[in-house]
Amino acid sequence: MQTKVKLTLAIGMYVEKQVTLARAAELAETNLADFIDILKSKKIPWLEYSEESFHDDLHAISELLSLEEESHE
Repeated sequence: MQTKVKLTLAIGMYVEKQVTLARAAELAETNLADFIDILKSKKIPWLEYSEESFHDDLHAISELLSLEEESHE
């Protein structure tokens, strides 16, 4: 019972963005891979790719492409 309570609390805290994925797994007393599997089984997204991350990646790709073009000139 105590394990289930810890898991439920850890999931809730993760969903509410009160703790990181790694910290939630630690609180649930499970390893990260198992915690991710538990989230998947409950249809809870475990990997967030925010719009900000997307724009950061686009910027980084543009910079890399520019550097690549400059090196071929």
